[in-house]
Amino acid sequence: MIIYDKNHKPIMNLDRRDDLIGMNFDYADLKNADLSYMNLEMASFASADLTGANLEGATLNHCDFEEAKLYRADLSDCDLRLAIFSGANLEEADLSNAKLDEAVLNKASLKGARLRNANLEFASLIETDLTGANLRGANFHSANLKNAIMKYVDVSGANFDEVNWEGTQFPEKDKLKLPLDRPPSYRNEFNQ
Repeated sequence: MIIYDKNHKPIMNLDRRDDLIGMNFDYADLKNADLSYMNLEMASFASADLTGANLEGATLNHCDFEEAKLYRADLSDCDLRLAIFSGANLEEADLSNAKLDEAVLNKASLKGARLRNANLEFASLIETDLTGANLRGANFHSANLKNAIMKYVDVSGANFDEVNWEGTQFPEKDKLKLPLDRPPSYRNEFNQ
């Protein structure tokens, strides 16, 4: 697979057997690339275009996806622990069963994203837009959702224990049964 830079000039030719740990893919054009099940630990994808890319099952812990375009990318079953997605576009991305423990998704757009059964323990989602996201069965234990937008989200079976809700927007708060008058640290009523 040939990797191109933002000016569409070839920058590398990848073999699926290559060791890609710590590689720099900043600004690379990786639209529709198949990087499934590859070990890309500690790689940098800052401002890269991964629109429609297949990263299913990839090892991506400690990766930098700051300002990356991951629209409709498949990140299901990925190890994304401690990854940085600040300002990234993850709209309609599939993050089902992903390990996002301690990941930073501040100011990211996850509109329409699928996070079914994803683990987001201690993740930071400050000012993150989760409009229309599927959060069924996701674990947000001790996550920071300060000033996040949670319109039209599906939270069936999700765990929101010890979450920071400060400033979080809930236009459908009656449907969510979220007691916003309680302090941020409480056992919520989503599981009922």
